[in-house]
Amino acid sequence: ISACTTDKNFPLKVSFTPTKFKYDHSFDPKEGLGSESKEYDLEYEKPIFYIDYKIDYEQKDFIPIHSMKILDEELNSNDDGIKEYELEISKAKELDDFLKSQELIKNLLQDYTTKENLYKFMDITLQNHTKFYIFIIPKNTPKIFKKYYKNNENYQKNKAYGVGKFKILDKINIYDDKTSKSIEIYLAPHEAKRIKIIFNENLYDKSTQTSVFYIR
Repeated sequence: ISACTTDKNFPLKVSFTPTKFKYDHSFDPKEGLGSESKEYDLEYEKPIFYIDYKIDYEQKDFIPIHSMKILDEELNSNDDGIKEYELEISKAKELDDFLKSQELIKNLLQDYTTKENLYKFMDITLQNHTKFYIFIIPKNTPKIFKKYYKNNENYQKNKAYGVGKFKILDKINIYDDKTSKSIEIYLAPHEAKRIKIIFNENLYDKSTQTSVFYIR
């Protein structure tokens, strides 16, 4: 700075002025800070992934799930249906050749590089429909969150679920003569090692990302 001068040929001087920043707990590095930000008081909220099951788009209410397959594991329930599932990221699948061949995935791999993000997916089959849920998980949590959540009891208890919210990036439907498939891609919480999945909560508000599993 000393080599810079004003129009009057005086050297420039730099002084530090403290600045207050506002951070949002759902901060997305690609979008910047959200409009509903909080100043210094960051509340940690355990991320939850919601899935509602319906037959078609016209249906208003969800259908209880009594039988389904997740990651080749058969799940059954004789009561009010399957309510929740815990996904271990370490047990989720790597992107296979079928998913890598999709143009949509190719583009995302350029925007969200594997150097900074982990790609994992789970496949869920209900009747003749299989849906692939691809989760892009940032490998690092912004330092600002680590600082403010360091002594947060709720965060320490649920840190395996990561920091942030689920945000859908894109989706696609693929049909053939025998089966139907669909793909949904989500930006997942930072450094998530587990995903809590709750079925059929029927939550449709602006703050909740809900995936709707349609059979047709």
